[in-house]
Amino acid sequence: MKGQTSKASATKRASTKARPAKQPFQQRVARAHVGQYRPRIDAAEKAAGEARYIDDLATQSRFPSLVYAKVLRSPYPARASGA
Repeated sequence: MKGQTSKASATKRASTKARPAKQPFQQRVARAHVGQYRPRIDAAEKAAGEARYIDDLATQSRFPSLVYAKVLRSPYPARASGA
């Protein structure tokens, strides 16, 4: 089996090759907002449930008189009272 090398010796030779040193990251343009606080201008609308989303707009255009309903069930089991 002339000319064939084992995986161990091939790995050893590959790891001994000199690699060039990595250059530190240089930012091309200074960013004005990265890493700084930016106020959320829509936070009050979202918290109050008044914010408009694209699904709301699409549903209103396709179904203008659609009525929404949701069932809210108690997480506690009901007890029958014997009178």
